Amino acid sequence: MNGADHNRGVESALRVEELIARAAARHPERAAIIFADRRRTYAATLAELDRRAARLIEHGAHEGDVILTAAPLNDDFLLTFLACCQAGLLFLPLATQTAPAALAALAARANPRFILTIDGLPHPALPDYSALPLALPGEAGGDARRAALARSRDGGPDVLAFARQTSGTTRRLPKLALRAHRQLTARVDPARWLWWYDPERVYCLLSPDQFYIADTCQIFALGATLVQMTDIHPRRLERALLRHGGTDLWTVPAALHALATLTSPAPPGLRLRTIRTASMRLPVELRRAIEGRYGATVAQQYSTTEAGTLTATARTGTPEGSVGRPLPGVTMRLIDEAGRDVPEGEAGEIIARSPAAMLGYLGEPEQTAATLRDGWVHTGDLARRDPEGNYFLLGRRAQWINVGGAKVLPEEVEQVLEEHPAVREAAVTSADDAARGAIVRAIIVPRSEPPAVAELVRFCRARLAPHKVPRQFEFRDGLPRSAALKILRREL
Repeated sequence: MNGADHNRGVESALRVEELIARAAARHPERAAIIFADRRRTYAATLAELDRRAARLIEHGAHEGDVILTAAPLNDDFLLTFLACCQAGLLFLPLATQTAPAALAALAARANPRFILTIDGLPHPALPDYSALPLALPGEAGGDARRAALARSRDGGPDVLAFARQTSGTTRRLPKLALRAHRQLTARVDPARWLWWYDPERVYCLLSPDQFYIADTCQIFALGATLVQMTDIHPRRLERALLRHGGTDLWTVPAALHALATLTSPAPPGLRLRTIRTASMRLPVELRRAIEGRYGATVAQQYSTTEAGTLTATARTGTPEGSVGRPLPGVTMRLIDEAGRDVPEGEAGEIIARSPAAMLGYLGEPEQTAATLRDGWVHTGDLARRDPEGNYFLLGRRAQWINVGGAKVLPEEVEQVLEEHPAVREAAVTSADDAARGAIVRAIIVPRSEPPAVAELVRFCRARLAPHKVPRQFEFRDGLPRSAALKILRREL
């Protein structure tokens, strides 16, 4: 199939399960989902989501019900999500690392019809909710199958389908960002596909726990093959990429840091063409090391839970350190604290309009109103923009460190520290100080032996203003991370 063929006849306002049905009609025997050693074709995937959707109805799931799972990520996770889409249900996956008290509070907010667990036994943190096995075993009757298909046919793209858990803070529970089918399939419009999308490629999505739903929809719209990967051990990851013929790896910089520790040559026969990252800043040296090892283009995106994917780097022409320009259909602005647009080159908060943006937070109208204003998602992320429209992330507005009245962005200091040859990773937070109120504190993951603190101070003084230079240093073997592999600054 050539590019013109696979672009033909795809609209943006689709339901998620329609993507599987269309791909199954075009090439039923192509692999749709691979997990570990299990492989399902598009025809088998379509049959399985039909069965699971019917089983959900037989168990008493009514249209609009919430189906919650805190089970580990695997192929059953993805197949049951697709079944929920067909049965007109709202799928709510919660990270397995979520604390029991937070799980209970989020479940109370969502009021799920069922809790899905691997074995069908009640979840230890949610004993009062009915539980079902994630795989929904058993044959389904004809009446339930017809009911599921009718819900899909009559529901339309504006039915709620998915809720994504935000990162949360030390003061608040995570929020649950809502999307309908229309928002999940918004980016399958061919006018919004980027250079890394090709139906003949094999897309490997790597995350221990995070569900890349928008990327999954794009892969299914192409009719390409999705490999769900959860093991970030670098040698096992390379072997899995080789075994599955992976051409594209989508993950976060933490996994690339692990790959960069390998000293033996990459396995011959690897077919990697693109490695795409999001979620966190990508150090320049890390990008260069990964591109040199695999001969693949490392592309970076900027996305948020609320707004979806907003920018992406191009193969050529994107300046170092930039996350690129807005995607087609996305509008972005930078504003100051008064809501005014800032001049080019100055720092401002990113606000965005996107067809993939959330509809709001489940059960939190005040938080929704604070984030969604006049159709604009207020991200809380700070950035600057160059005259060509490329964005450079600077950090979170809420993470400014106030040192004697002067503001310090942790990411700026981290970027400088990671330029030191002895530093593998750095995370910067504040520490209390009687004279200044706060000082800059750096947590360092060294490449081998920890560098001398005096050397790090000299290195920073040559590159940073005096108030930005860390006054406290701590060395660790690793940094605490969330299920999405983001650094958990609140635990530092």
